[in-house]
Amino acid sequence: KAPLYVRIDEQYREWWINKGNKPIPRNLVLPVKRALQGHPESSRLWAILINNILVNELNLQPTKHEPCLYNGTFKGKEILFLRQVDDFAIACESETIAKELLAAINTKMSVNIKYLGLVDRFNGVDIDQKKEYIKIHNKTYIRKILKNYAWIWKDRYKPNNPLPMKAEHGYQKLLEEAPTPMTPDAITALQHKMGFNYRQAIGELLYAMVTCRPDISYPVIKLSQYSNNPGELHYEAIKNVLTFLHSTQDEGIIYW
Repeated sequence: KAPLYVRIDEQYREWWINKGNKPIPRNLVLPVKRALQGHPESSRLWAILINNILVNELNLQPTKHEPCLYNGTFKGKEILFLRQVDDFAIACESETIAKELLAAINTKMSVNIKYLGLVDRFNGVDIDQKKEYIKIHNKTYIRKILKNYAWIWKDRYKPNNPLPMKAEHGYQKLLEEAPTPMTPDAITALQHKMGFNYRQAIGELLYAMVTCRPDISYPVIKLSQYSNNPGELHYEAIKNVLTFLHSTQDEGIIYW
């Protein structure tokens, strides 16, 4: 909306000289002519640009409850088009249609979109596409976060019928009445003893929960209530949820 200029820093000046050019005057600035990462206008302008291409150029329409999911027809074929910032996924009956749609978008772009083939991972979620079903799961993410919990791979067993939270009668009351550390030093000492950060574990579990592991919803929400000052029993309950994920890494949501 207004002209934008950037100062030239020393690293750029050195790079410019190393390329065999004359030194840049100290009072010189550069005009920004394209979207610049980190500029507050960039994301807004990108959203306007790509939405204009999809709606006005390709006649796709955002669905009522999810503006990032578009539907419509392209060359007589029905498609669904999902955009997450600059990551796109297309659902259609053939790979040819998907490639032709991306080619049509690229005619309006200054930098071409790369075609990456059949989707097997999107926005941090694993996707298995089979003849009988499509499955979304978190195996890659779960294995990544569990690397921070070495005890899972060494000390914890894999139960035959794992549960994300103990089902014994009265366990919920034990959680609610569990003693917690009374001083900052005691809080730090307990965290050191348990070997991990409680809040961080809750955050990691929340991502798995909201993407494709609703089976851990109750224990994660329940245990997040104690994030301000967890006791040892709460830490052990978190360990139980992590052990459950370790034992059920392949589980997810299946669309038959």
